[in-house]
Amino acid sequence: MVNQFAGRLARVVAIIAQLSPIQLQKPADLIMRQIRTLLSSGALKAGDRLPPERELASQFGVGRGHVREALRKLEFYGVLQTFRRAARSSQAWVRARWSG
Repeated sequence: MVNQFAGRLARVVAIIAQLSPIQLQKPADLIMRQIRTLLSSGALKAGDRLPPERELASQFGVGRGHVREALRKLEFYGVLQTFRRAARSSQAWVRARWSG
């Protein structure tokens, strides 16, 4: 009985040793990936205007904060440019093609 337990334990340890850590992605990174795909495919071009944050958030199924974070990152990379339209509203335009 002890040998059976030791054999099972050894198999479990061998299986666990083959597992590797997973990489969780933030919603903003997933949004960036989708926008990057649209840019790479040519569906979005320089000068195109993105839908408002509210519509993007609804389409992606996330909060507006995640959309804002993705837009800020894309703006940092020089891909988008955002403009404040009103006190609580901003608009994003495609500035350049994704080069990454």
